[in-house]
Order: sequence, then C-alpha cells, then structure tokens
Amino acid sequence: MLGQRSTSSHPASPAIRRLPKFRACDCTAAGLANEPVKQVTGPTRFQIVERLSRETLSVYWSDARTGRYADQLWRLGRARIRSFCVLTGVPIQVGDLVYRPKSQSTGSPANRDFMILADMVHDEFSEVN
Repeated sequence: MLGQRSTSSHPASPAIRRLPKFRACDCTAAGLANEPVKQVTGPTRFQIVERLSRETLSVYWSDARTGRYADQLWRLGRARIRSFCVLTGVPIQVGDLVYRPKSQSTGSPANRDFMILADMVHDEFSEVN
C-alpha cells in the first residue's frame, strides 16, 4: 500500500485561494467625498489655548464621549473627508486646510475625526507677509 495512490470516493477539493495580505478598502476617499455628512455636536468644552506655530495649535478639549485633553497638539493638514468645523460649524470640504488632533505613538485620540477649518483661526501668524 505504500507508494500507491488511494482512490477515494470524495470529490477533489477545490484549490485553496489565499487572500491578499492587505485587502483593498471598499470605502475609497472618492466614495466618502460624495456621501452626505451628518453634523455631530462638538465637545462640551473647547478652547484654543495657544497657537504654537503656523502648523500647530494647543487645544483644550473636554467631552463625555471622547474624553478630556488638557493640552492636545493639533496639526495643520488637508481634509481627507467632508466634515464640519468644531469651532464654527462651517462645512469642511475634501482638500480644505484644517487642524486635526495629532496621533500619538500609542494610538489615535478619541477625537481624531474632528477638525478646525484653518481659515477660522486668526492671530499674529495669520498676518505674516
């Protein structure tokens, strides 16, 4: 019996198809750009503490859903999805300059999806020639 093939009554199993290591996401940025945006309520308490540079803000954020951040760093970047400005409620479009919470090496903050429209932040850095 060694060396002989066994004849089985079971049908041949189909070839196993391996999934790619990284799957393509169904939610592309273009698809998200066209979806309607629901305006969510902002934090209970929100304040721009200081403008540290042209690209960074120090923010105080307190909310029962997302937590409390006493001196959170927000960085300037481009909006990847449509949203609303936490400061004013003005709609934000894809590509607008916005401030967002900076992610830490330990993970993303709970308020990572909120944004401030950069045009709404005014101080001495805005008037530099």
